Amino acid sequence: MSDDLLVALRGCATSRRFKSGAHLGRQGERAARFCLLRSGRVTLGVLLPGQGFAPVESVKAGDALGWCWSPAPTTRRFDARVEEPVCAFDIDISRLQDICRHDPALHLELLSRVVPLFDRKLQACRGRLLELVSG
Repeated sequence: MSDDLLVALRGCATSRRFKSGAHLGRQGERAARFCLLRSGRVTLGVLLPGQGFAPVESVKAGDALGWCWSPAPTTRRFDARVEEPVCAFDIDISRLQDICRHDPALHLELLSRVVPLFDRKLQACRGRLLELVSG
């Protein structure tokens, strides 16, 4: 990761802690931030009518959580529940988007790092959803 990208991320980040049982986001909420987990574990899941919370994926230290904002702010697709206390960098999406608008090279570097992550996450999620619907 380039020094420029690290500086940009630091300028958008706040160090935060979340206790077990906390929600980092709820399905349908506007996505205004994402987290880079430094420690702990979060379970992503969907709310199924008549069945409640259905876990889809576990996110742990070193993973990113809440990428649904890219390329523009949207709503969260999953509930994110803290299973083990989390220490994370909370990234302000609006600030990062402003930086990217003014620095196309930095934007390209960020995209080159997150697109493979998107693919890996989507494939893992797809597999888990197939497990859910097949019983």
